[in-house]
Amino acid sequence: MPHPTFGAALGKLIYQKRKALGLTQLQLAEDAFQTQAKVRRVIELEKGTVANPHPKTIDPIIAVLQITEEELEACAKGTDFQPDRELDRAYREARNLIEAISRQFEHSNPQASLAEVDDFLRQKAREWAELRARIQAIESTDSKLANFTTAASHALAEGNFEEVDALLAQAEDFQQQERTLTEVRKQAQIRITRGDTSLLKGDFDAAKIHYRQAAQFFEPFDQSEMVYILDEIAGHLYEVGRRSTNPPFLIAADLLEAALRTELVQNDPEERAKLYFRLGLIYRNASITATLSELAAEFIDKAIDCNRKSLAALPDTPDANRLASAKVGLSNCLLQKGRETRSPEIIGDAIGILIEIRQLLHGIPEALEVLGTTCNALGNAFMENYQLQNPELQDQSLLDTALEAYNAALEAASRSSDASVWGTAKANCGVVLATKARMQGIESEAARFLRVQAISAYLASIETFPEVSFPMPFAEAHKSLSDLFFDQSVATDDELKEFYLFRAIASSNSAGEIFSKERYPDDWAHIQTQLGRIFLYHATLRDDTLVTDLNQAKEHFQEALKIFQTSNDEVEIEFCHERLKYIDEQLEDREN
Repeated sequence: MPHPTFGAALGKLIYQKRKALGLTQLQLAEDAFQTQAKVRRVIELEKGTVANPHPKTIDPIIAVLQITEEELEACAKGTDFQPDRELDRAYREARNLIEAISRQFEHSNPQASLAEVDDFLRQKAREWAELRARIQAIESTDSKLANFTTAASHALAEGNFEEVDALLAQAEDFQQQERTLTEVRKQAQIRITRGDTSLLKGDFDAAKIHYRQAAQFFEPFDQSEMVYILDEIAGHLYEVGRRSTNPPFLIAADLLEAALRTELVQNDPEERAKLYFRLGLIYRNASITATLSELAAEFIDKAIDCNRKSLAALPDTPDANRLASAKVGLSNCLLQKGRETRSPEIIGDAIGILIEIRQLLHGIPEALEVLGTTCNALGNAFMENYQLQNPELQDQSLLDTALEAYNAALEAASRSSDASVWGTAKANCGVVLATKARMQGIESEAARFLRVQAISAYLASIETFPEVSFPMPFAEAHKSLSDLFFDQSVATDDELKEFYLFRAIASSNSAGEIFSKERYPDDWAHIQTQLGRIFLYHATLRDDTLVTDLNQAKEHFQEALKIFQTSNDEVEIEFCHERLKYIDEQLEDREN
């Protein structure tokens, strides 16, 4: 038997304490948080939803219920409770900073669940620990510089970013007294750390300035090291961006563009090819995450231009891996542009490039990683061609061709132990299988089994893209899963109907945690319409929950409608109005 979680044990204790004091859940929320709106957190705690909540995230409830340290320890005994040492240390050494950040998060996200608050604070504690380590890593035998960095560490613990910056600036001025290259490296590290501080604070403009100036320190001494620093920081920001819902891609692009303007890179075709390839990758990702269509189009055009320049700078006889990587980068950009402009010609160009690459890499063991990426992109291109065709004339053989390409990507990724490519290929297989399940004329049992296969593929992909590492693929996979679970529920005639509906709700909620209303309003609105559809369908299944389900559906459609009206999406506006009219009619009939 598995041990109960700490959250479950704590939930029972909170329930007992609340009952002993004669408080309702609403009253406890009011006493602890000064608002009944956060009753959801009380409910979450009592249900043990959060397996391992940090005591500091629930201090208000602990205080109101007068829960002692001994009682908390008793809850931990016999469970799988694992202390979060980073968060413990952050609360111990940087309590003012963590509490200030917590208040800012609460103010910006008043409806946040306990799990969201807990995850947010743990992430900020990790960021604080990393930044503190970077400050302490600025080593020197000079006691004066050591004093500056020690004071900066203390200021960081208090959340006084201005003092951190001032102290680091003093340390930098001190370093400028010794202009040897060794000292410049220390000086640059200080400035990079100032950039990291600004990034943690959310000041992207200041971060960009600090990073650029850190590299410029090397310009009078060693331009190659200047380019190296710009490239290294840009690479770090790119990796951070892939795992963030607010990626600093444009800072990374600015740094690489600065490197490309140097005389050293202008005179080195190989270095130029490398940097243009990386810049194209950054602009493509910036296009994917851009919230304005005009910016997305601008970024993808820049990405295409960068990839063409990268190919042009390659030597006449480049190695297969480098040539293939450059061509995959270009084909991915063309594919994205073809999708956005609905151009079969552009997608056809991408397919031609990818087929050429696949043939080039065939039989080269050391090229398996690039081969997997190539096959994924080729499958995507075939799927885009399929989607652009008239529904009545769609060539279904394209689906089989796409699935064959994705399976080839899975094989290459398995042989090279590339989890990222493997997970992407699994999600892509899910897309094809789900599309096949929705084809007209397919037998119901065949469609049901195809959906089971698609669900399995998506779940496998999610295991390789955990939310904390790759939030966007995680959210996209859950959006697709919600649709599949809903379709499976509609097509099922047994007790599994509600089971699949509940899973559809869970996947929609998981996607909604990433596609937030503030940052991704259109995605969030579509998630609301999906939840509305789910509750509306559930209302047809059970008479005892009909009114509750209809009101739930109404609330979701109303929330989605507000967003669609802002973006003037006439199709979705009409869809929401039709559903709301139908719901009102059903509620009126129920009352009569």
